[in-house]
Amino acid sequence: MINQTSLAHTNRKSNRFPSDQTWCRTVSKRIDFVDQSLEVARQYDGGSEAEDEDFPPDRSKDHNDNSPPSAGTYDGNSSLPPPASNRPPAENQIIPQTSPHTCSDIGQSPLIRDWAQSASECSIESTIRQFKRLELPQASLKEQDKAHLIRHFVQVVGPAFDFYDEGRKVATELTERAISCQPLLQLVYNTSAKSLGLSSDLNNPLKVLDNTITISNIDDRNNNAAAALLSRFILHLEDTQDVTQSLAIPTTPAPPFPVYDEFQEAILWASLRQEVFFALMNQRHVNVPIDRHALESLVQDPLLQTADDRTWCNRILLHLFDTIQYCFGDAHSSSTYDQLSSYATTWMSSKPTSFTPVFSQDGPNGQLLPEIWFLDSYAAAAMQYYHLVRILLTAHNPRVPRIGLAKKAAIEWIDEQVRGHAKMVCGIAESLEEINPGHLSACMAIALAGDYFHEKEEQAILLNIMIKATSYYGWSTGSTQKYLQETWDLSEK
Repeated sequence: MINQTSLAHTNRKSNRFPSDQTWCRTVSKRIDFVDQSLEVARQYDGGSEAEDEDFPPDRSKDHNDNSPPSAGTYDGNSSLPPPASNRPPAENQIIPQTSPHTCSDIGQSPLIRDWAQSASECSIESTIRQFKRLELPQASLKEQDKAHLIRHFVQVVGPAFDFYDEGRKVATELTERAISCQPLLQLVYNTSAKSLGLSSDLNNPLKVLDNTITISNIDDRNNNAAAALLSRFILHLEDTQDVTQSLAIPTTPAPPFPVYDEFQEAILWASLRQEVFFALMNQRHVNVPIDRHALESLVQDPLLQTADDRTWCNRILLHLFDTIQYCFGDAHSSSTYDQLSSYATTWMSSKPTSFTPVFSQDGPNGQLLPEIWFLDSYAAAAMQYYHLVRILLTAHNPRVPRIGLAKKAAIEWIDEQVRGHAKMVCGIAESLEEINPGHLSACMAIALAGDYFHEKEEQAILLNIMIKATSYYGWSTGSTQKYLQETWDLSEK
């Protein structure tokens, strides 16, 4: 490398050099000229758009030792090195872009070059160039609308399905699988569009919905399970009353010991959470086949068996499913009710210590909802499911007196209990984050207990939670909102 500090004293109006100037032989190697003077260093915040290209081959043998290379003639009026050759860059080479706030010539110094290249790679164009260079699939990047749908799926739709699943299998692995499975990718597009409340054509030529897609077109077992999950979501959002049985939660005959990989387990639980949500929002039992034996084998019952937090959370989720089937089903025997109530009590008393709130207080400053902090999403989700179970069991207690003074006292007690459990579910969601998947559980509690709240201020708070969750996640709550607004008669407000 040639130190150009001495060149700063050269007459800047001339390209001539002293007759005693020493020149190094380059032997066909690249030369980086660095002007280390303070004056020039201060100018690196701006400049022209010189490109980082190789210098031409050394031509020193065409001149005597006291003459500079003709292609490397230094311009004393410029702070840049001698001009580069016009040789085109190699194929697929990423040429960093310059900006007014970066070094104008990325070839000036390794430190500046690395910094400028890192800055340029933050751009979308540079990212796409890297995708091309690595020869990654380009299907989802060809149209900006599709790219937006995939991003919405990863950032919003997937996390809603992945509530308390730290593996984020729907948001990550399902999306990765969709890139190489066109029918599944179409379902990802459509699911994301439905979540955003967009029509199937998105008001532009991009056709997201392909009605010809059926799960039978997907051979891979895991992809098939993922497709069933998304198809159910789409059908629910379209308010389809008779949901096709072929789109039920995917199950596999498993006696006596089912074996599922992590992705299959995640889809099973995500499917169950979805079915529980729509069952409670519509106050009906889950009307699709559920392989309860397989799910129970995954939670390692009985309750007294030691397990991790995720398993404890799934245990109470599965129990919530059982409670829904009892409360909205046809059989209402007292013995079944007692078993459900006993299980909930045992679960609560045996739950891990990590499920104990690290902080809790009644609604500060007289607010409706309590403030409850948990260590992680497992604990938060599990306690929400527990309180949902208690809402159902309290409201469907077969031993409630039907007549006389005892009936009035029982109704007052039920009202107080149901309101209390609903506040807990909503308070947990509000204490987690401004918006999070726990708000979908809060919507379930509001759907069940909304008409137990009689104060206009309370009703407005609950309705706002449901609107917020629906606006962000796009899960269907429209019919419940309409019912509650009519019940609360909010039109007078």
